[in-house]
Amino acid sequence: MKRVLLVFAAALMVVSAEARNLKALFNYKTFYAPGQGSYLEWYLSINGSSVTYQPNKEGQYQSSVQITYLIKSQDKIIKADKYNLLGPAIKDTLFVRDFLDVRRVSLPDGNYDLELTIKDNQGGNEFKLNQAISLAYTPDKVNVSDIELVQDFSQTEKPAEMLVKNGYSVTPRVDNFYSTGDNHLKFYAEVYNTQNLADNAIALSCYIQKAEGNSVLSDFGMVQRKNVSEVIPVLSEMDISKLPSGNYNLVIEVKDKTNRSLAMSKVYFQRHTVSSEVPVYAGDISKTFVGNMNDKNVLAENIACLRPISGPQQSEWITNQMKASNIEMMKNFFYDFWQQENPADPEGAWKAYKEKVDMIQKRYGTRALKGYNTDMGRVYLQYGPPSSINKSDFEPNAYPYEMWHYDKIKNQTNKMFVFYSKDMLSKNYTLLHSDMPGEPNEPAWNIILRQKSAINAKNIDDTGKDLKGVYSGDRTYDNYNDK
Repeated sequence: MKRVLLVFAAALMVVSAEARNLKALFNYKTFYAPGQGSYLEWYLSINGSSVTYQPNKEGQYQSSVQITYLIKSQDKIIKADKYNLLGPAIKDTLFVRDFLDVRRVSLPDGNYDLELTIKDNQGGNEFKLNQAISLAYTPDKVNVSDIELVQDFSQTEKPAEMLVKNGYSVTPRVDNFYSTGDNHLKFYAEVYNTQNLADNAIALSCYIQKAEGNSVLSDFGMVQRKNVSEVIPVLSEMDISKLPSGNYNLVIEVKDKTNRSLAMSKVYFQRHTVSSEVPVYAGDISKTFVGNMNDKNVLAENIACLRPISGPQQSEWITNQMKASNIEMMKNFFYDFWQQENPADPEGAWKAYKEKVDMIQKRYGTRALKGYNTDMGRVYLQYGPPSSINKSDFEPNAYPYEMWHYDKIKNQTNKMFVFYSKDMLSKNYTLLHSDMPGEPNEPAWNIILRQKSAINAKNIDDTGKDLKGVYSGDRTYDNYNDK
């Protein structure tokens, strides 16, 4: 999921004198234009209720956001620009609307760092986002672009503009979270370079798989026959009204007439629905590996340790219904969980996970808290082992801390987790801050790490970056950026 939630402290709003936080959603995709090359397209949705409004010349209220971007390769600036984005003019600030910015930048294939700065022109505050980006479209080879989740689309005869692709006006969906009542998964992608295939047509398969384990959901998918072409636009939608809560990938796969896979692309999304249905297996499990799990306490423990890798609906069942359930329902739930994770070998998947749980218990568990219930244990089980760890137990003026860096988590890259121990004795470290979407985000993490010191921070909105050098032996900010 290439999605980042940006939040930062803003100044007082002019018309209401109410303190606000500027909020925006950022997402990006990469595409290829024959004869022109690869290009980056990003989407920035500004929360209309989080910006500062001032009267314009027409007597209405309007916001203004300044956007600056730098695209670097090996510390060399490749592209850069600065521009202002105006929000919609409104008569009353009680009826604000979100507004969208879409940008396209041509780039040769390669690896880049995008530095995006968003500033409220009328509030004065700014926030910087850094995102690693990779473009790789092999000439004369079948490729599939990134998959763009779509809010809406319609045919159009308008000339080329930011929202128009191949004769369709496509409004991007910047977020990837589908809640109750959000029952249509609309998407856009492009298939490249099929014109040189021996066949005159390809099979285009679109389907949903579980993000954990990649098992395919047979009830959610479609196959289309497409004539070969230099560019094949893919614009479609799926009914997900019956898709249960969970973490998923939408996959687009190109196959030839022999069913050989030629290219594939996928995008991560989350689904959460309010449902009274209990996710349990309806078949006979007596002869499965769960059939002999007759100790209710052991079974309950086996189920409880699944929380770090459970979807919302499964977690809800574990929390609210497990204590009241009979042992047969618990067995059915447990088997259903692993059968969905790995239909070919559910027992093997459970044993592999149980080894990790036992390791986490030895490393992070205490008498009072199971290892999988600690922040470190939960993150390790949910995301896997970190790519690197920066640890400090005795840094002057700072609580003991560990910083975990992940090169990649699903579709996210270059993510950090900051843990610390406030009592300085327990091995149960608390998750203080992460830039992973959905995790606790604390801009002032560096200040909180320094609260052990008698020196007070200037204000709680400070991110702590300016404190480098103020504290003797301060290495926290360097460690955070040492990836």
